[in-house]
Amino acid sequence: MFSLPGAAARGPRLSALGILRCSYKRVMDIKACGKCGAKWIDGQLYWSTGAKAKEEDLAGLVCNTLGDKQCINPMRGNDTGTTWAKRMDAINELDE
Repeated sequence: MFSLPGAAARGPRLSALGILRCSYKRVMDIKACGKCGAKWIDGQLYWSTGAKAKEEDLAGLVCNTLGDKQCINPMRGNDTGTTWAKRMDAINELDE
């Protein structure tokens, strides 16, 4: 193994085949809500589809209605995000 210039002793290394190898291990912080199963990965909320989400939207759609002491959403009680009522209003505007 050949060290890359300036690489730390345990940092990235270049193998004889030119393949970059890294000995660093990344630890991810994953939190899941016991009530709805929402997941935060490294502080970012994700929908079950894998798309990034906003905590305010989760609060408006789920937590403010169904949340209880198990809910870990820090935005629970916040009404600045989307809600089912806001979504229904948007649909009704399309019908007009």
